[in-house]
Amino acid sequence: YTLRLLTIQQFERAALLVCCCESLRREEPDLGETEISIGLWVGEEGAPNDLQRARKSLDLIRTGQKLEKANPVQLHRCPWCGDPLDATNYWIGRNPARLVIACRSRDCAFGERLPAFVVDEDIYNFRPTLLVATADKFASLPWRDRLVDLFGGREAADLPPELIVQDELHLISGPLGTLAGLYETAVDLLATREGIPPKIVASTATIRRAS
Repeated sequence: YTLRLLTIQQFERAALLVCCCESLRREEPDLGETEISIGLWVGEEGAPNDLQRARKSLDLIRTGQKLEKANPVQLHRCPWCGDPLDATNYWIGRNPARLVIACRSRDCAFGERLPAFVVDEDIYNFRPTLLVATADKFASLPWRDRLVDLFGGREAADLPPELIVQDELHLISGPLGTLAGLYETAVDLLATREGIPPKIVASTATIRRAS
């Protein structure tokens, strides 16, 4: 749902989980060569939609300006070692072009680069393993061709999402739930491959009126 602060907190917590998984993958050859990563897919009120905007935002932050919108600095501490992160830990890399987030600590396993994406352009290009998203992004499904990349629409070998975690389920009985339901039908269809739908896990901290 479009709860910006909650979504950012979930992203920070999940980033630690992803770093743990990626650390294990690096130690176990049987787990494959594909990096385990996380993405933050939110409206431009939160993070920038493309690298050009991300570069401009970083330039503004480095001059001392505070950004209320399109701020790429969404991780303020390294999820692995806890070292503080600021705009100097973010830059646009080359080959491939992407927003790099790096702890830069010599003792950190992710000192050179964290497996995290906060720019839409990077998310479409790299398809992170876990995607933390808000429902307002679903509204762009009919308007943005790149969104098909998230559902494995271009290459037969690219699988669609296999697991959907629906948090804050108690909100489904209100207007947010009604609106989200319009898009969830499309998401379920796009995430179904050869008749096999994604697994859905719902969670809530509210059990009142559970029946």
